[in-house]
Amino acid sequence: MADFRFELKSDELMREAGLVIGRDGEICDRTIPNEKIAARHLRITVQDRIVHFEDLNTRSGTYINNKKLIPFEPAPLAKSAIVRLGKTTIAFDFVSTTSKNNKLEALAFSDAPLRSKESSHKGLLIAVILTGIFFIGALVALGFGYEQYKAYKVEEVAWQKAINKNQIPAFTSYLATYPQGRYRINAIDAIEQIQREKKAAIKAADEATYHLAKDINTIKSYERYLKIYPQGEHKHEAAATIKDLKRKLAVEARLKEEKAAWRKASTTEKKADYEAYLAKHSDGPNADQAKAALSAINKSLEEKRKREEAKRKRQAEKKAKRLAVLAERKAFKAAKNRNTVAAYRSFLKKYPNGSYAANAKTWVGRLYGNGIGGVRKDVNEAIRWFEDAATGGSGEAMRILGMHYEGGLGISRNRTKAANWYRKAAKAGDKFAPRLLERLNRGSKGP
Repeated sequence: MADFRFELKSDELMREAGLVIGRDGEICDRTIPNEKIAARHLRITVQDRIVHFEDLNTRSGTYINNKKLIPFEPAPLAKSAIVRLGKTTIAFDFVSTTSKNNKLEALAFSDAPLRSKESSHKGLLIAVILTGIFFIGALVALGFGYEQYKAYKVEEVAWQKAINKNQIPAFTSYLATYPQGRYRINAIDAIEQIQREKKAAIKAADEATYHLAKDINTIKSYERYLKIYPQGEHKHEAAATIKDLKRKLAVEARLKEEKAAWRKASTTEKKADYEAYLAKHSDGPNADQAKAALSAINKSLEEKRKREEAKRKRQAEKKAKRLAVLAERKAFKAAKNRNTVAAYRSFLKKYPNGSYAANAKTWVGRLYGNGIGGVRKDVNEAIRWFEDAATGGSGEAMRILGMHYEGGLGISRNRTKAANWYRKAAKAGDKFAPRLLERLNRGSKGP
């Protein structure tokens, strides 16, 4: 039971390129929708009226009666043969069609050849010989003289030699010897006949060579024909067929190259392989998929680049912040080592809102409160610096202000404000403030 069956007409098989069966409908005459079948799998041609099958160098192969065909070597087909393309069995119905002159184009097979009749025609030679014999008999009968008869016989012998050789030089020699001879017209006709036959032979050889090229149907076979007959009857057809075969081979090569490039790109999923595919096959069948894959890869790479850039930026900012903190700490430590108002003022000028600004202001207040560090004692100035430091969040400055209000140091004594400052200091984390607040609460009541 065949998997596929095709009806093939003789006029299709007798075309120059024959008939091609394969998977790709764009480059084949008959299509088999099976992935195991090659794009162009089998070529069917007619050589000497016998159907031939030719495998087109396929991977799965072509088999006739389980015998694998050699690629590009046409093999005659037996009518009862079983044909397989790989593992797919196919059958054929061969239909004889009529040619342009309404002659039936019958097909033959290796086990069913056609019979042909051979016809032969007798040429002018027999007529000339009979005519010569007739004239000789007539001359003898009329009683020509011996000399005339002798001359007659000599010319007759010369003519017979020319006829036996049947070549243009022989007939030319006869005409040179007997320019007005009895067989002058016959000799001229014979020369013209030979010339016609030579032309016909050359034409026949041209035709035979061209048809052989058609039967083989390869670029090399047509090039061989053109080499032998560069001005042959079919030079234009041969050149056109070579161009067409090269185009088909180029298409096959490009399809093969495209499939290999796509197989590599889709397997590796690398950007370079997708770009290489699109560079050579921008209009290929997998171009859209390649573009989509490349777009996804580029998007992923861009997102990765942004993440890495953001990470570098965060690390740089973190490092800069750490260096800034270290620099500020170093500057504050240097100011503490000098422990002068000028040193702290210089620090605050550079770091007015730094992490150690409130501590620096507290130390300035201490220096003014004690009259050291290059300044005279000024309690009011000290309190102003403590208040500024307290606003900056210094728990120590808040506690000191509470002590000033509790003891009336430079300002009016106010236990309520003292308690408030102690509470703020405790909340700010000053460890001495809670005990001072407790002591204040245990003491005598007052404003």
